[in-house]
Amino acid sequence: MNIDKIILKIFRKSESLEELEMLEQWKKESGDNLAFMQALNLEKSDSYKEFDKEKAWSTVDQKMSVGSLSYLRYAAMLLIAIAAAAASHFYSKSEDLTFPVYKSMDKVEHYVLQDNSTVWMNSNSTIAQISDFKKQRLIEFSGEAYFDVSHQESNPFMININEQEFVRVVGTSFNLKSKGNDFDLVVYSGKVELHSKSGIIELEKDQRVSRVNGSYVKFSNVDINTLSWKTGELVFENVSLEKAFETLEDHYNVDIDYSAISLYNCVWRTRISNQELGAVLNELEELFSMKYIKEDNQIQIEELHCD
Repeated sequence: MNIDKIILKIFRKSESLEELEMLEQWKKESGDNLAFMQALNLEKSDSYKEFDKEKAWSTVDQKMSVGSLSYLRYAAMLLIAIAAAAASHFYSKSEDLTFPVYKSMDKVEHYVLQDNSTVWMNSNSTIAQISDFKKQRLIEFSGEAYFDVSHQESNPFMININEQEFVRVVGTSFNLKSKGNDFDLVVYSGKVELHSKSGIIELEKDQRVSRVNGSYVKFSNVDINTLSWKTGELVFENVSLEKAFETLEDHYNVDIDYSAISLYNCVWRTRISNQELGAVLNELEELFSMKYIKEDNQIQIEELHCD
């Protein structure tokens, strides 16, 4: 039973009657399960509150004589479906509401969300609020952003990654990159849960999880330049040029091709503060006698000396 998947479907308003029944059974298995559901506020969801299989069966028994078992089950399921349809009235009203969408195009943007959480969005990023933030705090997200989430113990902040995976937090700060197959999550304060198809990954301050070859890998964050897109600061302390080029590619959104040269034993020590790419390339030219060709966002390194 994939409880995480069922819970996410409830938030998305796409759960089935069978899944509601499975969730009800799971809730009754332990006090911890019940507490977890209460923390998520699931029992405030109209579709979940209206789900009452025993009541449905009781109603059927009162109105029908005992007959074919298959017919009786069919009638009960029909009654349950009617109850679920009534419960969905709340959702149809919610879908008529217009929730805000936050976007950043070609620069970093800063927003304050309806729950007073703050977010800094890297370029080409989108946040779509898909709940009213009163009963549930739920968003869709694509791109890269730094979140500082306001603390609400009984109303966790949920970020949908896809139909089966989501990030859950209560009050914390973290950087999240999620676009296509590219996923990276770094926690700076508090605790964060990544609910994946294979289980729940818990992270605390200075811990990180990335998707590598389709699987999530958790490790300690030692990259001091993770937030360079937000701060404008890059620091290289005797870093290999290969690693530095990878960081520059990400920071300036360019592709650097150095396959024609050797970077063996090449290290770089510098601090970059809100500098244009041209100024950084000029520094590399002076330090390493570097020669290159630049076309649009493509940079071809033709010569470089580390002596």
